[in-house]
Amino acid sequence: MYSHNLMKNIIRHFNIIYILFLFIFLFPAIYLFPQERHNNCIECHSKFEEEETSPTIEFKNDIHNTSGMLCSDCHGGDPEINAGGNQELAMNPKKGYKPPPGHNEIPEFCARCHSDFEYMKKFNPNIRVDQYENYLTSQHGKLLAKGDDKVANCVSCHKTHGIRKKTNPASAVFANKIPETCSKCHSDPEYMKEYKILTNQLEMYKKSVHGEFLLEKGDLNAPACNDCHGNHGAAPPGVESVHNVCGVCHSGNNQLFLKSSHKKYFDEFGFPECASCHEHHLIKKLTEESLGVGDQSVCGICHTQEDEGGIIAVEMKNIIENFSALRDTCQILSEEVERKGMPVNEIKYQMNNVDSELLKARNIVHSFSLENIKQITEEGTKLAISVKKMANDELKEYQIRRIGLAVSLFFIFLAGTALYLKIKKIDKKNIINSF
Repeated sequence: MYSHNLMKNIIRHFNIIYILFLFIFLFPAIYLFPQERHNNCIECHSKFEEEETSPTIEFKNDIHNTSGMLCSDCHGGDPEINAGGNQELAMNPKKGYKPPPGHNEIPEFCARCHSDFEYMKKFNPNIRVDQYENYLTSQHGKLLAKGDDKVANCVSCHKTHGIRKKTNPASAVFANKIPETCSKCHSDPEYMKEYKILTNQLEMYKKSVHGEFLLEKGDLNAPACNDCHGNHGAAPPGVESVHNVCGVCHSGNNQLFLKSSHKKYFDEFGFPECASCHEHHLIKKLTEESLGVGDQSVCGICHTQEDEGGIIAVEMKNIIENFSALRDTCQILSEEVERKGMPVNEIKYQMNNVDSELLKARNIVHSFSLENIKQITEEGTKLAISVKKMANDELKEYQIRRIGLAVSLFFIFLAGTALYLKIKKIDKKNIINSF
């Protein structure tokens, strides 16, 4: 009897422990680690989609897939149903399935999620949810609203099933991929013919200083198409806003220009400010040759050698060229000092200051003030003369040391020779004495 009761107590306690185990370990595990959602869409489509560009293949690395979304989150239907190849059952409208949206329906289709902050913050609280509104203000959006079925929409830039984060190098909108992405349409003369705009922008951009830094040197901070034209709200900047667009990066030059005497004339004649001198997509790094009124000058577009502006431009050119030449001389001397193994730290430090003054002088050109340029170059010239003197002093010291070394070696040679002769004399005397 006792053993029977003991056994009942053991079983009862075991059941209690088992139930507690379920509540403490198993149920939280189910809650924290839910089973992976089943996606029969992929299983079915993978049987007949084998190309690398097929939706099934591309969707594997798509940001929507890696974020846990299924085909049905965009297209509807019930991915849990094993349709066994029966398309009508798998893509049943009663299960919410909708056919792929048409070209002009895509922006609104994507906006169902991307304009819903409550939904999007589940994936990224910092993501913008105004892309659709921006798109409607863009040149693309305005054309789409008129029924244009060729104009770019979301998938034109981001792709359809192979969408990556913009920070992913494989993304079509990664910084150095943007020019190529935009050029798919904008470099196609036949495709762009009805819009009556140029199609050589990419060709020009590649030759520009911006293109050189982004595409050749891999500088991801260099501007691409979207940095000037905008992202979802893409549009060409108007004449009156060019300086604001360029000023996002070149704020110092922008402020100098706004305070310059040229500002009112540019406004009066409707010239696009920065672009009038630097061009649009073919933006080149300007040099001293761009000043003055020579064949390669920018100033010569408006000014001649006879007018006041032309005379000032020539003088500006000469001042900066002279300072630049002095700077180059200092650089050559500095390198010579370093090659000879003389102390060069202070010279290099001061050379950085000279370079800084030369950069200031080139930038201050945007003020179109001869006095400002003179002031900067005078300070820079003083520094350069100081560097030149230090370098020459070190080179003189090097020569003195060489002469001193030569003299020392000469006396060492004499002493060595005398010692050698003395030793020979002693040896000879010892040999005689030994006989």
